[in-house]
Amino acid sequence: MIKYGVVHNENNNINNFRNFNDWRLKMRKGYKHTEEAKRKIGLAQKGISKTHSKESRRKMSLAHKGMKKPWARNNPQTFKKGQIGLNKGKKFSKEWKKNMSLANKGKHHSPSTEFKKGHIPQNPIKKGEHRGTKTEFKKGIIPWCLGTKGVMKPNRTSFQKGQKPWMKGKHHTNEAKKKLSIACKGRELTEEHKRKISESHKGGKHWNWQSGKSFEPYGLEFNNQLREQIRARDNYRCQECFRHQDELRTKTNRKYKLPVHHINYDKQNNKPNNLISLCKSCHQKTAFYMEEWTEYYQDKINEMGVY
Repeated sequence: MIKYGVVHNENNNINNFRNFNDWRLKMRKGYKHTEEAKRKIGLAQKGISKTHSKESRRKMSLAHKGMKKPWARNNPQTFKKGQIGLNKGKKFSKEWKKNMSLANKGKHHSPSTEFKKGHIPQNPIKKGEHRGTKTEFKKGIIPWCLGTKGVMKPNRTSFQKGQKPWMKGKHHTNEAKKKLSIACKGRELTEEHKRKISESHKGGKHWNWQSGKSFEPYGLEFNNQLREQIRARDNYRCQECFRHQDELRTKTNRKYKLPVHHINYDKQNNKPNNLISLCKSCHQKTAFYMEEWTEYYQDKINEMGVY
């Protein structure tokens, strides 16, 4: 019978077992190999590959998939779900922050993404070049908001200079606030109420009413051929945000052609110097502050040399 690497028979010396038991006790925790033993182990391992084969690595990966790392399973420092962070709620002092900043100065976490001297960027910006044409300011362009600071187009609800606010110096009590909150909670307007609100904002009662300009018919010469000529003249780009026609999409991701805007809002005036290409987003902005937009686009057309 073989036990603990020793062959036992009737003639076996019991001392062999005792010697082995003594060796086993010596190899308990804290025991260190002698230099001679280390040298022999080193020679025995010489020539054996220290790296796993691709197949071995693949099998190990599959075996550990979805599991925590073996060295992190019983590690008390491993973060567990529901555990409160070590520094949660704590604030570092200014002195501490300064020391941390100095300690990390010049360090980079990833050498592969670190910018090195003499390195050429992937998309270098040349001198005088601008990354986005939409936000680029061109020489001679007059900002659309120039001189409009603090200016508001007057309407029925506009606050007039010298007018005293009806609630000035007054405050709702807590009881009144509570009642207002309860009264408006889950409130749904009746059809009659909605109709009255609609009537009160209809036609000339609305602050932005322009005497029905949107219902005026276009001139006969304002056809597809003329619109295409204006788009080609403007290089198929919106003259406000400078996006190309091919880039334009609706909310449903459908392509559309550049709309052509009448600068002075006169639909019968279809001269080239009164027409300009705008995308839908920029075209909608021209429905307000018409005088300012008219002046702005007339200056832009003159800069383009269209007469």
